[in-house]
Amino acid sequence: MFYANGMQLGDGCYEENNPLKQRQNFDNQYAQQVVDGFPQYPRDPDFLNALDHGMPPMSGIAIGFDRFIMAAVGAPHIRDVIAFRPRK
Repeated sequence: MFYANGMQLGDGCYEENNPLKQRQNFDNQYAQQVVDGFPQYPRDPDFLNALDHGMPPMSGIAIGFDRFIMAAVGAPHIRDVIAFRPRK
């Protein structure tokens, strides 16, 4: 997670780069979709092919625009900067 001035601004992420583990994860996800009755999406053969050829580890950070605006204007609550608020 990414914090600034005690406020969470973003979250970290990474991609599994072990082709055997990723293929197993895809298989488990596919099997769970069948059990739960969700549409089964095809596996991504290009992604698995890249993993087989040695794709390097990938990671990133996702910084929410709303949280960035909160930090920029000093808003104490996220609802102060969200443009579309749910009706009560």
